[in-house]
Amino acid sequence: MSVLRQASSLSASADADVEALGDADARVNEHAFLLAAIFRKVRALLAPADERKYTPIIFARDAILGVICGMLILSCGVFLDHHNILHFQSAHHFREMAYQLLSDPETITTLEEGADMKFVGREDYQSGWGEIDAIRTRLGEHEVTLKEKAEALDRERKELEALRQEYDKLINDPLIELSKYCGTCKWGGSFTCDQRVLFLQHTYNTNRILAMNNAMRRESCKKKG
Repeated sequence: MSVLRQASSLSASADADVEALGDADARVNEHAFLLAAIFRKVRALLAPADERKYTPIIFARDAILGVICGMLILSCGVFLDHHNILHFQSAHHFREMAYQLLSDPETITTLEEGADMKFVGREDYQSGWGEIDAIRTRLGEHEVTLKEKAEALDRERKELEALRQEYDKLINDPLIELSKYCGTCKWGGSFTCDQRVLFLQHTYNTNRILAMNNAMRRESCKKKG
């Protein structure tokens, strides 16, 4: 019995060794496949330009991926440098030089002339917008006032037109005969008919129509014919 148990144990040990060797071979084959793929990629990248088979699509893909990777690396570097996780002395020097350059009055003047605009500070900018808003408010108020005055002027024109029509009706009335009034004719002495009308208006505050009618009581203030 002991001999059979020893034989069976030896057989099981041999099977385990075979399975272990099989797993080892599989891992070796997998690693060998990965190494071979990496080697082919590196060899393709290091191959001369005339041996590479670049198509426009592949070239565009590589260019876009390169630009994207470059921008991501640059952005990460700037972000880390801004938060003092990384420290790029050259970047700090570049920022200091740029700040000093933009703080130079001559540089600002040159930029303003080239851009045809005026650079102002934040406070001046906000103050300028405040003045613009105030001017807009005043313009709105003036527009309202102007509209009201335009409406009042229109009403006065209508009233004036009505008065002119009434005046023309009185002038042409055959009973009053104001259409025959002669202002430059002699009323009496050295006075003209117009002077007589003005005298009555200034002295007795007489209405002009009544003053003209009074002057026409003399036939000399009536047109002949």
